[in-house]
Amino acid sequence: MDKKEITKEDTYKPVKYKILKRVLHHRTLLLGIFILLVAIFAALFPQVICSYDPLDILDTQGIRSPSSQYLLGLDNLGRDIFSRTIYGARASILVALGAVSVALIIGVTLGLISGYVGGWFDNLICRLLDSILAFPILLFAIMILAFLGGSATNLVFTIGLIYMPYFARLARGSTLSVKKREFVEASKAIGSSNLRIILRTIFPNILVPITVQASIALGVSMLVEANLSFLGLGVQPPTPSWGRMILESAIYIRVNPWYMLAPGICIFLTILAFNLVGDGLRDVIDPKLLL
Repeated sequence: MDKKEITKEDTYKPVKYKILKRVLHHRTLLLGIFILLVAIFAALFPQVICSYDPLDILDTQGIRSPSSQYLLGLDNLGRDIFSRTIYGARASILVALGAVSVALIIGVTLGLISGYVGGWFDNLICRLLDSILAFPILLFAIMILAFLGGSATNLVFTIGLIYMPYFARLARGSTLSVKKREFVEASKAIGSSNLRIILRTIFPNILVPITVQASIALGVSMLVEANLSFLGLGVQPPTPSWGRMILESAIYIRVNPWYMLAPGICIFLTILAFNLVGDGLRDVIDPKLLL
């Protein structure tokens, strides 16, 4: 093929093929994706899986052991545990997604600007991030939620604020490395604006580590949400949430262990899936492995 006939699509085609091939042969990544797809389906279409509404009181006698009618039994208020576990995926996953989205938008924006501008602004942002990171995660979250009150919206904002410095530091470090490259200097030389350089030149080149970090952050955010819900500061009843279900089931574990085990296993599997996807993405899209 003549060199003049080689297009940009032809140049990137081998890399895309390598990535797809590595994804299809990466078993742990595929396992993580499969678990996440099941969890997301349960969160989006719980009515397809469940026979009962999670808020309906089916038996006034309260907690009951698993049976053919109630797969995981009933909770202390007579509600179906299986239905509440499936519907609980919606609150837990949406909170994690919302929190990471907040952290991504604020953190990456601050990191990009801080790393590119430098000077006193960079020092100010770094000191701000350090002051947030100085607080223990749960203690900081409890302090904010005690002031704002427990709700799904406040939980998203709080977890997003907690995880924002990690994205900001990652984006800043990557920006400091990329802005010294020749293609950035070339963009400056042709008169590109600072905003265009940041959005069109630097940001695409730091997207890989941010993507990997985001997938891992989703698992951590879900764990923090479960901890805060267990403390009564997360999603408020009667909305089902995995962390809240563990709190409510603590004194009934001997009567019906599945009341606690079901949401606990779901939390474990979902966080495991996020970590598998994060590790898998790091292996698959590592530039050194695509050469």
